[in-house]
Amino acid sequence: MQLNRFKFIIDKLLKQYPKIKTFTIAYSGGLDSQVLLYALAQLKPNVSIKAIHIHHGLQNEADQWVLHCQTQCQQLNIKLEIKYLQLQFDRGESIEAVARNQRYQSLFASLNTDTALLTAHHQDDQAETVLLQLLRGAGVAGLAAMPVDAYYQDYLILRPLLRYTRQQLAEYANYHQLQWVEDPSNQSSQFRRNFIRHQVMPLLTNYYPSASKTIARVADNCANANQLLTEIAIQDLSIVQVSQHNSLTIAITPLQTLSINRQYNVLRYWYWQQTQLILDKQHLEQIISQVICANKNSIPSMSWQQWVVSRYQQHLYVYPKLPAIPQAQSWDFSQALVLDKLGILQARLTKGQGLSKTITKVRVKFRQGGERFHQAGRAYPRALKKILQTEGILPWQRNYLPLLMVDNTIVAVADFWIAEGYQAKSGECAWLLQWQPF
Repeated sequence: MQLNRFKFIIDKLLKQYPKIKTFTIAYSGGLDSQVLLYALAQLKPNVSIKAIHIHHGLQNEADQWVLHCQTQCQQLNIKLEIKYLQLQFDRGESIEAVARNQRYQSLFASLNTDTALLTAHHQDDQAETVLLQLLRGAGVAGLAAMPVDAYYQDYLILRPLLRYTRQQLAEYANYHQLQWVEDPSNQSSQFRRNFIRHQVMPLLTNYYPSASKTIARVADNCANANQLLTEIAIQDLSIVQVSQHNSLTIAITPLQTLSINRQYNVLRYWYWQQTQLILDKQHLEQIISQVICANKNSIPSMSWQQWVVSRYQQHLYVYPKLPAIPQAQSWDFSQALVLDKLGILQARLTKGQGLSKTITKVRVKFRQGGERFHQAGRAYPRALKKILQTEGILPWQRNYLPLLMVDNTIVAVADFWIAEGYQAKSGECAWLLQWQPF
């Protein structure tokens, strides 16, 4: 590993992201992150350097690793933050995946807009990731593996060691007499990545000495192809995406003028923009066959993980899975009412608009079917279901609007409508309602 080449990489990244004031290193204390920490300390870039060590509690040696990290950072005059995780696993979940996800979420919690997270991933990691993605049947987005720089959940992640091999890092560490810790779980082939690392890559390298470099180049080629697909998706999205009901939806009619592959491409990109998740081909096929091409009189939907794709009035919507409807509860307007996982109802005093202040307490409940509502200014009550349809409330939202009740009468529907006879008169004190869905 050559420090001048490393300096060139760091300078290039700082030039590309001039707002970055702090490098936060994901510091395990292992070989890779030890090299990254030491090299940055020698380089002294024009930013502050901080390290974060995550204590997972999965290994008996974890407390010793904390002491090692504290010693190393003290010697290099680098600030260190220790974060302790208590991992919880559901049945059937991958320990490796859960630990990785919670580790990143803990790291992200310490970042802000002028901070970049630096990880010590290297070329061999990249090759292993490509093989793992290949065995999952990933497309070019998955095979692009890890970029040198990218935003994830609004956080900038930099991987300045991605062009170096594990051997180069080991040589650098030995030359500078660095000390690092060894995680025994890295030797266990029960984890898929370790199986690739210890069983598959040595066999490949015996026949193809530059296997890691060549496979990593596949990631670069796929990243270029994925960039081209993204550019096409952005062009197509400008044609098929429209704003409906405060949602960025896909208009089905123009979508269907595209070739099937471009439909997959733009749907994948649209879905990723909304959810930060990548749809595989199976789910894309289901969206087209089960949602877009379903009976025109239906409101079809498909759910995946925590998200739902639905069709309504020839538009596709994506939204989070909705929770169970809460039980009815009383509300006296004195403080905000938090409706579990749905939103917050608030009321503030005003004059001449909103719900009459003569109403001092209501019962907040949700649709069960058959309700009627007399909107202010209307001659007679109508079925609430019909009102919601006429007013364009999306079907999956209709049962989740809080209904404010006095006895058996609906006096307000969320902050949309006040009932006839319950609206404030001119100059009268009133409750101005505000409904904020989560």
